Amino acid sequence: MAAYQPLAEAQLDELLGPIALYPTVDCQILPGSTLPTQIVLADRYVSGGGDPNQIDQQPWDASVQALARYPNVLKWMDDNLNWTTELGQAFSINNRT
Repeated sequence: MAAYQPLAEAQLDELLGPIALYPTVDCQILPGSTLPTQIVLADRYVSGGGDPNQIDQQPWDASVQALARYPNVLKWMDDNLNWTTELGQAFSINNRT
């Protein structure tokens, strides 16, 4: 597997475009995107009728727990898992530099 290459500024702008719609939760979307498996599990829990009062007891990262309170955002991230994963990689790389 090739090493991840940081994205150019224009590529980042394009990648970040969809979360511009959710400025109040983007601080949770970015770290949550680094955990796509948890995003999938959380979406299954929420869409399957999981108890919203039990979200904090789920074994997910705090960012994913926060996103579980925004079912439309969580579902979008799960439905667009390639985007979520790419965003998570970009966030992780750009957070290290």
